[in-house]
Amino acid sequence: MITLLPFVSAVVAGCSKRVFIDVLGQYGIPVVDYPACELANEVAW
Repeated sequence: MITLLPFVSAVVAGCSKRVFIDVLGQYGIPVVDYPACELANEVAW
């Protein structure tokens, strides 16, 4: 599987990053796919 950044994917799809992320959400596709414990560590201050 190839992983692309949302900006690159949006450019390929011909739309803005915001629109691309909204469309992903409509299809239930996560933009961020971190395990909960890793995400908690990333955002902890």
